[in-house]
Amino acid sequence: MAERYVVTGAAVVLPLNGGSERYLYRGAPVGDGFTPEGVKHALSLGLIAKVKAPAAAEKSAAEKAAADQAAAEKAAADKAAAEAK
Repeated sequence: MAERYVVTGAAVVLPLNGGSERYLYRGAPVGDGFTPEGVKHALSLGLIAKVKAPAAAEKSAAEKAAADQAAAEKAAADKAAAEAK
C-alpha cells in the first residue's frame, strides 16, 4: 500500500508527474500523480504529513458516530415535518 499524506500547511504547490503543478490547501489529501521528489520536499518543509491508517476500532467508532448523527438528523427532520402538519 502506498503512503498517504495530507496537507498540514496553509497551502502547498506540488509538481505532477506530467510536468505541471497543483495547489492543495490545508486538510486536502495528497493523491497519486505527484512526483516523489516534490512529496519528499514538502514533507521536509512540514507542509504535508503522513496519514496514520485508522485502527479497526477507530474506524468502527467513526462509522458508528456517523450513523448516530444521521439517525439524529433524520429524527429531527421527521419531528419538524410532523409539527408542520
